Amino acid sequence: MEYDNQRNCPRCGAPAGSAQGFCGNCGMPLGSAGSETRQIPEIRSEKDFFKAYASKNTKTLYTLQIVLCFLSAALALANTFLVSPLCLIDLAFCGITGIAMRITKNRIFPILIFAYSSIATLMSLVNHGMLTGVFALIIAGLLIRSMNKLHRAYQDYLETGARPAFPL
Repeated sequence: MEYDNQRNCPRCGAPAGSAQGFCGNCGMPLGSAGSETRQIPEIRSEKDFFKAYASKNTKTLYTLQIVLCFLSAALALANTFLVSPLCLIDLAFCGITGIAMRITKNRIFPILIFAYSSIATLMSLVNHGMLTGVFALIIAGLLIRSMNKLHRAYQDYLETGARPAFPL
């Protein structure tokens, strides 16, 4: 029979050859019939999409940004006692942003950190003549790019149901 090595995607019904490991139409991995539904996690929100399809690089950048937030908060706490009570603003912003990033996995927080770090870097350059905070700017910029890619893929998933074939 000519259809022996032809199979269909269980999600969209598109034909997929036996050599393909995923559906060319919707991106669903094609395995044995019993394991297809267990391999793909249930996607209910953008946070679930992040967990399922974010690359190791994106997850590492995200974790590094959270660590930098907490380190900045710790330094702000130390500076509150040594330099100025106005460092409590730094402490509050960095601590709240780090906690919120950890909980929500939302893409707005890297943008806030980038804006805040840009202002802090410029103020440091003007006030002290030193360029500080560049590492946080670089990580936030890379993270914004990665999170925007993930967000576009999530919007595409919502519109068409197509899941990425590989981590973003």
